[in-house]
Amino acid sequence: YNNLCKVAESNLKKTEDYVNEHQLYQDTYQQCQHWLSTIRDRAAVCAELSGDKQTLQNRLERLQDLIGNLPE
Repeated sequence: YNNLCKVAESNLKKTEDYVNEHQLYQDTYQQCQHWLSTIRDRAAVCAELSGDKQTLQNRLERLQDLIGNLPE
């Protein structure tokens, strides 16, 4: 009986650790998804190909700024 209790406690501890690791993974994944969505939205503003020279230059500068701020 004591061995069974120890095994059950050990398994419970492992399961709790797995749940905590998975929660950390989920949180990180959600942060990544949010970041990616934000970058897509910011890049979409620059997707239009028409406009005068100044407008296109401004879009290019915004895109270069986005690229310059990307993590490696």
